[in-house]
Amino acid sequence: MVRLWDGDEIQTVDEEFFDHSLLAIIKTGPHNAAKVIGQILGQYTGQVGDTFLSYRISVLMQQGVVCSNNTGSIFKLNLSLSTNG
Repeated sequence: MVRLWDGDEIQTVDEEFFDHSLLAIIKTGPHNAAKVIGQILGQYTGQVGDTFLSYRISVLMQQGVVCSNNTGSIFKLNLSLSTNG
């Protein structure tokens, strides 16, 4: 569970709450992970941090939903949807 500040109250949402938004950007890719994270941060100002979003990208990669054509820091990866899943 993740807690988000939404206007005047705190909401509890599933850990996967931001996955749809991440995948919506990545599917038009390939995109640099830092830019993907930056776009989400702009959409959800003050509600989520870059560390959590990079964690969710890592989870999506481990699940085989997202892949990268390079290695290194999460923020330097070029992301696209996996063709294996």
